[in-house]
Amino acid sequence: MWLVDEDLARLIEADQAESARHFVRIQAARHAGPAWIEVAGGVAAFGGPFAGPNVGRAWGLGLHGPVTADDVDRVEAFYDAQGARTEFMVCPFADWSLDEELGRRGYRAKRFEQVLVGRAEDVAGAIPDDLTIEPCHDPLVWWETTHEAFGFGPDRRDWFVEVARSVLSAPSHAFVARQGGQLVGGGVVFVGAQAGYLLGCGVPPAHRGRGIQRALVAVRGHVALDAGREWVFVGCAPQGASCTNLQRAGLRPAYTAVVMTRPAQA
Repeated sequence: MWLVDEDLARLIEADQAESARHFVRIQAARHAGPAWIEVAGGVAAFGGPFAGPNVGRAWGLGLHGPVTADDVDRVEAFYDAQGARTEFMVCPFADWSLDEELGRRGYRAKRFEQVLVGRAEDVAGAIPDDLTIEPCHDPLVWWETTHEAFGFGPDRRDWFVEVARSVLSAPSHAFVARQGGQLVGGGVVFVGAQAGYLLGCGVPPAHRGRGIQRALVAVRGHVALDAGREWVFVGCAPQGASCTNLQRAGLRPAYTAVVMTRPAQA
């Protein structure tokens, strides 16, 4: 039996922050603007125009000690310089000083994120015989496979493909699933310093309910296990079928984080 404690939360938050730094590095090599700063034991990242929402907020602050007003000032100044709204992903294991300082400044909760975690060996299961899981390195194939699952139409194709260039680069490993020769879903695992971070899993509506998400979790569990990582984790909306399916695949709730957003400035 294993327990969720501050050490496991630090491990998860550290690898989430590392994934944000990685994606920013990839985008910075292609476009002006992406950057990050280290602050209060965490990272504030800005991915520019070609980045998902997670590469546009501060992660992991307060897990190694108090957060000061000067720390929050630095984060706000960083996002102000980018012309972006300041957001913090707040872990419930963070020092209470972070909550107090954000509350003093009028931050509000934007959304919750359920963090699920499991041992890699527990989720690295068998793949159904009728599914073929293969690596994906082509952003166009990734678009074809997953854009409907994420709700993106043709007008977002160029943006999606550009984001995929960073998502599909090492140390991330992307996979697509085929059933009867047809592309039916895809998923990514970012192999961090301490764990496998499952992200970007999408199964188009027409192919849901067939165990495809569970199979994509299993193959990514094998990648983490083969890389010598004990844990895998994922962040998702607390409600909905995806969170339920992930628990069926062997992950369990660790904690609920909250995205805190800065009030609009006059």
